Amino acid sequence: MKKNILVLVVVALIIIAGGVYYWYQPKSSTPVPAADAKAVIEKLAKHIILPTNETPEIGRIDDPIQAAKAQPFVSGAQKGDLLIVYVKARRAIVYSPSRDLIVNVGPVSMNPTQTTAPASTTAPVSTTTNKTPVKK
Repeated sequence: MKKNILVLVVVALIIIAGGVYYWYQPKSSTPVPAADAKAVIEKLAKHIILPTNETPEIGRIDDPIQAAKAQPFVSGAQKGDLLIVYVKARRAIVYSPSRDLIVNVGPVSMNPTQTTAPASTTAPVSTTTNKTPVKK
């Protein structure tokens, strides 16, 4: 009985410590309101064909230097640029509304346990290219 209580206390402390750590992590992006997202998608659709079967997750890049350190995919972004992630289509786009420019586009690899796109560019989303050789 005492052992069960001790295990519960340790688990609770780990959860609390994880929450505190997450809360105080520097955020390099903020979410974009739904009303603004529609206008952004319409503007972006003039430059690239976008998936139509899902609504993307969109975050504004507030600290491009920190974001680029955490995720090199956003290199070249400026403050206020947007990270647009289509989870089902597994595509990420860095778009600059102020410059009306697509900064980068790439595939997204999600962790198997992750079901939604991250709200922050410091989350574990990786844009990688497939380096597996193609057999002919």
